Amino acid sequence: MGIYLGSGEGSLDFDAYSTAALSAWKPDGACIDSVRWAQVAIEHMNVVRELEQEPNMPLSHLALLTGARGPAFNCLTACAASTQAIGEATEILRRGDADVMIGGGAHSMITPSV
Repeated sequence: MGIYLGSGEGSLDFDAYSTAALSAWKPDGACIDSVRWAQVAIEHMNVVRELEQEPNMPLSHLALLTGARGPAFNCLTACAASTQAIGEATEILRRGDADVMIGGGAHSMITPSV
């Protein structure tokens, strides 16, 4: 069993990102000091939140929940992502690369339901 999902990226933590960018700006060179940016970003950004915004996270969670160990793909094509994923999953089945495919779409902003 495999999975092909379409999903979107999560929202940017604008406050943390802009704080890091502004702190690392070098006006004399009109560029960003990447080392300084990384230092400030590490202090302000939430690592788990950033990781959960990755478009492949719904696919990963679904694979863990279903035990799917076949082909695992994700596409990020805006509003067409879910339709593309269903079509791609169908082609995987037609080629015989999987016996069962889960296809569809999800948004990657993973939050626990309480």
